Order: sequence, then structure tokens, then C-alpha cells
Amino acid sequence: GEQVKDGRAKSSAKSGTKGKGMKTAPKSKHDGVEEDVLVSARLFVRNLPYTVTEQDVEAHFGKFGEISDVHLPLDAVKKSKGFGFVTFVVGEDAASALEGLDKTIFQG
Repeated sequence: GEQVKDGRAKSSAKSGTKGKGMKTAPKSKHDGVEEDVLVSARLFVRNLPYTVTEQDVEAHFGKFGEISDVHLPLDAVKKSKGFGFVTFVVGEDAASALEGLDKTIFQG
């Protein structure tokens, strides 16, 4: 099966302060999700089957919220390149999809 993965590098910065035993409370339920996902509401999805359609991707990711766009780049012979972009209407929904689907099997 194919794994759905987020293609961005993960930040290694830790939230909190350097004091002994001191930690900051999570900023939101999506603490740890990169801010660009919350702002852009767009996910990069890789390792997709070459046979996947935009409708397949929309149905799979649509469980997390309303999707405004799915883009699957095609090669010169109109075959999927195996990656794509999913844009949600709301950034929080994109963050939920990232947390819920990152490194999961899709059509496998």
C-alpha cells in the first residue's frame, strides 16, 4: 500500500522555556502543527498511487472539513506524478487532516 505523507520538514524547535520543569501550555489543539498549514490550509501529499483521482483524494481528505481545491500534477502523457496538493477552506481542518492522515495507508 501507499503511505500518505506530509512533505515539509518538521521543526525541531521545542515549545516552552528553558527553566527547570517549566513548560508552556499548548497554544491550541493543533500545537506542534506547523503554522504554515494553519495559515495556508494547504497540504502537500506524496506517495500517492499513480491511479488516484482528484475525487478519490477529495473523498479521503473531506472527512476533516470542506475542501476548496485538489491538484494532482500530471506528466506529459497525462499520468499522475504520485503527489498532489489538498487545500481546505479552513486551516484548522487542514491541521486536523495532517494529524489524522500523516503516514497512513491510502488505497493500499
